[in-house]
Amino acid sequence: MNDNKKACVLLSGGMDSTACLHWALTKYGEVRAVGFDYGQPQRDAELTAAGRVARRRGVPFEIIALADTLHSGILAAVPSHESVPSSSIHRAFVPGRNLVFLSVALSRAMRWWPDVGRLRLVIGAVAEDTSGFPDCTGAFLQAASTALSAAVAVDVKVRAPFNTITKAEMLAVASKFFPDSLTDIQESWSCYAGRGPCGTCTPCVLRASALAESGLPDLAKVPAMTGGDVGRERGFS
Repeated sequence: MNDNKKACVLLSGGMDSTACLHWALTKYGEVRAVGFDYGQPQRDAELTAAGRVARRRGVPFEIIALADTLHSGILAAVPSHESVPSSSIHRAFVPGRNLVFLSVALSRAMRWWPDVGRLRLVIGAVAEDTSGFPDCTGAFLQAASTALSAAVAVDVKVRAPFNTITKAEMLAVASKFFPDSLTDIQESWSCYAGRGPCGTCTPCVLRASALAESGLPDLAKVPAMTGGDVGRERGFS
C-alpha cells in the first residue's frame, strides 16, 4: 500500500530511472519527477524519453536547466565502454553531478511540498554504477541523506531501490512486480551520444546485455524533432 510520504524521482529518461519511477508509484502516496538539462550530449533524446514516460504514467515532470554548473566526463567526450575497478573513476564521470542533482531536486520538492514531514528522493543507480561512479555508491547515498535532512530539517532519504543489483536483475524485479513498466523501460534512452544509440558507450553495452539476458528487444529510437522547437517536441510547451 502507498504510504503518505512524498517522492521526487530524478528521471533522466534512462532505463534505471524509468524503473525507479514505476517502483516509486507502487511505494509512495504522491510522486513527482524532475529531469536535468546540464549540457549533456544526449539531452534531447533522454529528456524526450523522460517526458514521454512521465506523461504516460500521469506524473508531473519538470525539466531544470543547470548552466555552467558541471564539467568534464561525458560533457567533454563520449567514451567507449571500459571495465573500471571500484577504486578507479570512469572517464564518463561528471564530478559532483548526483550531489548537485539531489540538492536541486530537494529544493524543488520543498517548493512543491513546503510543509512536508518526510521526503524521498529516488535515483536510478544499479550495481554496475558503483564501480567508477563514486556518487552512485551506498556510502554516498547514505551520506547525502544525512546532509540533505540536516539542510532542511526534514526527514529526507535518498532511495536507490536497485543499487545492489544488476540491470538484468532490475528487469527481473520489474517483470515480476510492475510488468507494465517493461515497454517504458525498453523505450527509455541510455546512450551517451546525442544521435545514438551508438552501441559502444558503457550504458549502451550494459543495456544491451541486460535486455538480451531478459529476452527483451530494445525499442529506443532517436526522437524526431520535426518542428525545430525542442520544448514542444518534448511536450512541455
